[in-house]
Amino acid sequence: MKIREYQLAELDEARRLQDELAKLHVPSPVLSWRYEITDENGEVTERGIGKSNSYTRNTLNALAYYVGFADYHIASATIFADGSLSKKIINGTISTINVESSYSAMRQYNANPSLRVGINAAEESLDSYAAITSGLTIGGQSVSSTFNTSTRKLITIISGSFYNETAAEIDIVESGVQMVGYNGVTHLALRDVFSPIAVAPGATLNWTYVTEIAYPNP
Repeated sequence: MKIREYQLAELDEARRLQDELAKLHVPSPVLSWRYEITDENGEVTERGIGKSNSYTRNTLNALAYYVGFADYHIASATIFADGSLSKKIINGTISTINVESSYSAMRQYNANPSLRVGINAAEESLDSYAAITSGLTIGGQSVSSTFNTSTRKLITIISGSFYNETAAEIDIVESGVQMVGYNGVTHLALRDVFSPIAVAPGATLNWTYVTEIAYPNP
């Protein structure tokens, strides 16, 4: 079985820094991803793990608004660039960040994340917004969050399955998370690019993102 590792030293360092920042009451998420490929007989042929570097401007703008207590006047429905808080959905339309006070409204506008893998090898960019597609058949998706009382970290696991139902091998070179909101409006939240991962005909690719949010001691 093939094992592939991407930037694990950087992932360890990010977690170390996160622990130090938590002592100073500074919020700092750490992201990572992992995958597993099984052949048509269900045998695992490859596993991989890597550090994610992939917050897009969409996500950073949301963080700036909520964590930075930004003045709502800086929100924009026309500018998607430094100095303006906005969101660009996957068709290129720019809109303001939705700010809702109730849980039900937040669920309406910020539905469960949707994991994607793709074949676009374009360089990682803060301004990435386009949908991620691959030619693989999308299977089940799941999201689960738990709080680890020992590490004081809120761990969220976002998982998805993808099947190669074509007659050709498909090389996956990107992964990410899309947020599907109200009326199906979707924006890209995370995107990573890496060396090709080959998914043979009949094989299944199981992909997982892990987010870690450290909480300071009470």
